[in-house]
Amino acid sequence: MIGQLRSTVIDCPDPRALAGFYAELLGLPLVEENSDGDDWVVLGGSPGRPAAARLPEGAQPAGPGLAGPGAAPAVPPRRHRRRH
Repeated sequence: MIGQLRSTVIDCPDPRALAGFYAELLGLPLVEENSDGDDWVVLGGSPGRPAAARLPEGAQPAGPGLAGPGAAPAVPPRRHRRRH
């Protein structure tokens, strides 16, 4: 059986607020029957739909440039040069 992408999940401190932002931005409804209170909030739409999940207490997001407040980015920003 081939796997299917069900949701693209964004970890954040306030899933309901983030999901509300994306619901308004993308014009998608919140799907309460697939959500888990304020800890896991799912938006409607096709497979791969966005969802937001609460980070565990004290956890920091992981990824390039997300080491924490005031930390230097893990990957230097790219510089774009225009050629005339």
